[in-house]
Amino acid sequence: MAFYSQEGELVATSRTIDFNSLPVTAQLRLKADYSDYLPRQAIEFDAAESGTSYYVSVVNVKTTLLLHVTADGMISVFKKMSN
Repeated sequence: MAFYSQEGELVATSRTIDFNSLPVTAQLRLKADYSDYLPRQAIEFDAAESGTSYYVSVVNVKTTLLLHVTADGMISVFKKMSN
């Protein structure tokens, strides 16, 4: 998917990727910090101004989290949803 400004300039692109295609540091941190969650979907988001980052959804019995993951493996909760 591609995102453009009102002037027609490319702002960002995104694509669904396999969990194993995430940077290794991100994979290791996700496995360690979210071991009670199962990965559901990973999206690579490449913004013209800020570079590449990832959005990963993980799920457990009670909660689904949408995580923002930087290329160097830093993780923050972007959105938390009850199941």
